[in-house]
Amino acid sequence: MERGVKVELRCSPAPAVTMAELCALRLGVLCALLCASACVSVDADLDPVRPESAVLKPRVMIAVLARNSAHSLPHFLGCIDRLEYPKERMAIWAATDHNVDNTTAVLKEWMKSARRQYHYVEWRPMEEPRSYTDEWGPKHWPLSRFNHLLKLRQAALEAARHRWADYILFVDSDNLLTNPRVLDLLIAENRTLVAPMLESRSLYSNFWCGITPQGYYKRTPDYQPIREWRRLGCFPVPMIHSTFLLDLRRSSSRALAFHPPHPDYSWAFDDIMVFAFSTREAGVYLINLKRRRDRRERMLNSLAALGVEVTIINAVDGKALNSSQLHALGIEMMPDYKIRIQAGC
Repeated sequence: MERGVKVELRCSPAPAVTMAELCALRLGVLCALLCASACVSVDADLDPVRPESAVLKPRVMIAVLARNSAHSLPHFLGCIDRLEYPKERMAIWAATDHNVDNTTAVLKEWMKSARRQYHYVEWRPMEEPRSYTDEWGPKHWPLSRFNHLLKLRQAALEAARHRWADYILFVDSDNLLTNPRVLDLLIAENRTLVAPMLESRSLYSNFWCGITPQGYYKRTPDYQPIREWRRLGCFPVPMIHSTFLLDLRRSSSRALAFHPPHPDYSWAFDDIMVFAFSTREAGVYLINLKRRRDRRERMLNSLAALGVEVTIINAVDGKALNSSQLHALGIEMMPDYKIRIQAGC
């Protein structure tokens, strides 16, 4: 018996009871004992509450698309394996097609060990055909190749959603993630869409700081200071590509897609431009009081600099509301109810 709790059982003559009444009586005794146990929980001599265990890492799916990449795959896959992230919280979605080298064989061999390490592995090889009918060579990008790549990226995105992944990391097979902490660093930014800046022997990287109305690259004075590490941080840009992390927990991510292109898409048919357009059209709204013109102009100028088009929604102005408008909306105030409020936005 627990200390501090006294249970008394009083016996007295009682009439015969049915089985249902007996079951109810037993249930009542059980409830009484549970209540008695609950009372014990407030005893001052109990042990303090123990700290909770660590929260598991988010689930991440890595989408690997490779074509004629046999020369870079050993280095690329080595970087994936060396990521400092729990393998049981990672899934691999890999596809390859239209190869004239040993890309399929290299990936297939790596898959043998990957299936034992990672939580889930999906493998989509296509042996034939070895080239596109309208391409001039392996480095040529005809429309059929862009279209096929968009479909593959969309399939990977849908697979991640189907598997309830928290994030999906798209990474080209010639992009080497040399920082093993890159996943943790990207997740820590807490952004819907974020990319690590990739190094190269030139000024080329995987982001644009400016974009033309037709969707092409636009040179801006902001690019080089970021690319040369003279400005450090996480910056909003109109275009990221090649390697980027998408937070699938965000409601806005549901509107993002690679294929089919957005109905209003009119730019050149390019995989990175199609997705960039999709992010811009995902539904960005600016809600602002109409009389706050300075704030509205400041926000519109900032968004225009980022290449983001928004839909403006006028906020409800509390100062403009009167009793007749409230009555028309079916809003009735409680009698004699008063409260101090501040109207504004």
